[in-house]
Amino acid sequence: MQSSDISSLGLIFDIGGATLLWRFGLPEVEVYRSGRIPAVYNPASPEQEKKIQKYDRLAKLAVVLLTLGFVLQLIGTEWPRFFPHASAFPSSATAPQ
Repeated sequence: MQSSDISSLGLIFDIGGATLLWRFGLPEVEVYRSGRIPAVYNPASPEQEKKIQKYDRLAKLAVVLLTLGFVLQLIGTEWPRFFPHASAFPSSATAPQ
């Protein structure tokens, strides 16, 4: 796997994460300045609660995918700078002499 492959994989994760964020938004937690979480006076129905939990899980997954994608792109971009004579991962195939 070459550094460009790592960068491309990171880009795929970023696109997936951005798509999930577009669809499900950022995970939301309302917190007061004191650090307390406000009480809910009108609890959601069980169906609404399942939907809220699904949106929160997918929104958190989106943030993880974006972060992982950026890290992979950084590795793919900077790998040749730190290891100019090495590929990102050794290949089992040898080049013809």
